[in-house]
Amino acid sequence: MMLVPEDDLGKIRWKIWSLATMLVEFEGLPEDFGRLTLPSPAIPNSDKLETGVLIVGAGNAGLIQAARFKAFGIDHMLVEKNARAGDNWANRYDYLRFHIGKNYCQVPYLPYPKATSYILTRNDLRDHMRRFADEFDLDKRVMYSSTIQSTAYDKATRSWSVGVVTDGRVKSVRCKAMVLSTGVGYSVPRMPEIAGKRTFQGPETHSHRFRSGAELKAQGALSVIIVGSGCSAFDILEDCHSAGLKVTMVQRSPTLVIPMAFYEDPSGLGVFDHVSTATADAMFMTGALQVGGELSRQGHAAQARAEP
Repeated sequence: MMLVPEDDLGKIRWKIWSLATMLVEFEGLPEDFGRLTLPSPAIPNSDKLETGVLIVGAGNAGLIQAARFKAFGIDHMLVEKNARAGDNWANRYDYLRFHIGKNYCQVPYLPYPKATSYILTRNDLRDHMRRFADEFDLDKRVMYSSTIQSTAYDKATRSWSVGVVTDGRVKSVRCKAMVLSTGVGYSVPRMPEIAGKRTFQGPETHSHRFRSGAELKAQGALSVIIVGSGCSAFDILEDCHSAGLKVTMVQRSPTLVIPMAFYEDPSGLGVFDHVSTATADAMFMTGALQVGGELSRQGHAAQARAEP
């Protein structure tokens, strides 16, 4: 809430310019953290299953959601295409790094160990999600190496019927609610159409399948062109350069590269290093979206001006 003074005929009036609310808890339905470490019941070996909530995806969001449902005592199951917890990180390229500090990416109920590096690596992320699943016995509620075949909603019973392909057969899962925890839409590789690409005789790959610059060099590569300038592109650029490859990056438009020191500043994401995650989340999630971008631009501009 921001209070704005206005001079009206010599009087000062105050008004609310921005008001935000945030759900903290459900009255009469508190989380019971003691439930988290209780043994979880295994999913029955049946072709017809029922549960309260079906979570599609057992990556970070899915497993965290499952832990929260467990704390509330809500029956749930998960469907995950990978073979085990943490594989959504384990299957990525070797040099993967988070480009923001770990405290901004904290996991509820089980924070990252203090010994974990401030910039999380692929293995840090993989290991912690496996640790998270083990700590709260979540694997028993996950159908791994499984995919969704079909979904149908019954308005009369207000429930979902979901066909899940697992263990070589289709199981029917009935649930009252379904939660999609499948990421933000970048899990399917998208290769750009480039004129004359067929004349190129060398190997081509997407960051989704890329493993390491050393692997490319072992295949005989001497140079590499990286199309794009997002976080993955810069990770791969650094990895390929370290492997001794000549690297060229092709970008569609100018890329603003922001020093980590800017993000670590307490006026920005660095606040997560100084207050609890819940407090910092509330500060960021209740800000006015209409001016959020402009505030970030002005903040970064001020930091840039202060550079020597």
